[in-house]
Amino acid sequence: MPHCFDSLSDDVLERVAWYLVHKDLVTLSCVDKNLRYRLTPLVFREVRIGGSQTQYYTSFNIDPLSALRPYGHLVKKVTYSAHVVPLENSQFLFNAALSLTPHVTRLYLHGLNSRSTRYLNSYLLPVASQITHLSLAHTERINNEIYGDCLYSGLVRARRLQYLELIGSKFRLAESEWKCVFRVCHELKVLRTRGCGDSGMVNALVQYPRRLETLQISFHHVNPHVLALIPLACPQLRFLFIYPLPAVSNLIVENITPRNLPHLERLDLTCNSFERVPSDSPSHERYRGMFNHAWPNLKQLCLDNIRLDDSVLELMCENCPNLEELSLDECRCSSRAYRMVLEKCTHLQELHIRDLHSKFLSRLFPPKLGCTQLRKLAIIIANFKA
Repeated sequence: MPHCFDSLSDDVLERVAWYLVHKDLVTLSCVDKNLRYRLTPLVFREVRIGGSQTQYYTSFNIDPLSALRPYGHLVKKVTYSAHVVPLENSQFLFNAALSLTPHVTRLYLHGLNSRSTRYLNSYLLPVASQITHLSLAHTERINNEIYGDCLYSGLVRARRLQYLELIGSKFRLAESEWKCVFRVCHELKVLRTRGCGDSGMVNALVQYPRRLETLQISFHHVNPHVLALIPLACPQLRFLFIYPLPAVSNLIVENITPRNLPHLERLDLTCNSFERVPSDSPSHERYRGMFNHAWPNLKQLCLDNIRLDDSVLELMCENCPNLEELSLDECRCSSRAYRMVLEKCTHLQELHIRDLHSKFLSRLFPPKLGCTQLRKLAIIIANFKA
């Protein structure tokens, strides 16, 4: 069989490979090294055709020339993972992909390392003016100012940018550079910088009125007075994620109110387990004040590692009537409080409770559940006594 295939021309071999694989008639397995070298560019490719949602994924041993020739003008999204594409081919493969996808608007570059990032300018700059979505996630091995300059050069050209993701990235920009980026990218709606945020970024963010709808940030040693300005500077937020929540300062929580964030649907205020707020702390009152207001639009809430008393959960049940997802890990509440959640949160679909310290009784579960729409229930407890 290898000799039979090896005698075919490239055009015929491409037709055979396409027919065998894409018609699901056979699982192609080849042990001949030379034949495998010829077949892999024809087999390992993926182009999803769907109008404006057309996507092209570079994968292992891919030949973008043959895969994109018929469909390149339709492609809007290109995803490139440095984890699976051989480094020696990365620049050729991606440049070829971009040359065949002139209308790409979504660019996802994942797992770049110090070697593959040297091509960042050639990846980003040619399409920076037209992209609306940019992801440079999981670049933990990169820590060099040169790459920050490359990112800055691309961002200041991306005037149509709506989505920016730098989760798990070590790219760093100065405060003055962030100010320029936020001033240029005035259409930015999603900013996800978990693990790479710093005080310079926050200082720049709060100085420009933003239309942000999603904000995910996590960092340490940021001035709480600056953090407190985020709800005021981003009134259009629908999803807010801050970690770790300052354990001492009340400023940020005091500003998280329906008046400042009227459109908020998802709120994640997870406290660092090593800096959790004790139940007898004066700042514990901040959560009681936050839920003393009606939150009709709030659907997802996470309060992990925050010690809460029963009165806080009672206010939450009353003023968050449309909650669909709730996470209460290590909140140290009583059985009565959790029972109240199961009774009063009638729209709840997912509930996660984890408490390895409190003692629970069988009355944790009410005789009749109020949340009849539950699809996922996870309760991890210790010292359970029937």
